[in-house]
Amino acid sequence: MKNCSSIKTREIILCCRRAEKSINICMFALSNIALTDTIIDIHKRGVLIRVIVNNSHLSKSSKELKSLQDVGIEIRQQKDTPRSYMHNKYIVVDSTMLIHGSMNWTKQATLYNWENAIITDSKYYAREYSKNFEKLWATFA
Repeated sequence: MKNCSSIKTREIILCCRRAEKSINICMFALSNIALTDTIIDIHKRGVLIRVIVNNSHLSKSSKELKSLQDVGIEIRQQKDTPRSYMHNKYIVVDSTMLIHGSMNWTKQATLYNWENAIITDSKYYAREYSKNFEKLWATFA
């Protein structure tokens, strides 16, 4: 299906493949095989990958998250809360590039939904989202 999300998925994969040092992923839900396989390949090259996801039923049943953990990628989750969700959807590549938008890394979102994603090399935004990631990383330790 050639829609906005499937095209953006290809762009996200290409952007992530350019990583040399690190990728920080902060995603409400992650269950897309192509994106997961890409992240595993990048991790195997020696790039530091860190993942934050929401602690929801989607995360608890995700085979893709388990495959990331199986290769040694650290994943942190929001603690169970009845009224709030870690609902971010962004990726920071090498602390210099930001991918941000409405799209979760799920099959539904990346193949069928009409979603948006912005890819920018703005140092300001990459820095601000990196700060947010570090804050959440420490909070969910």
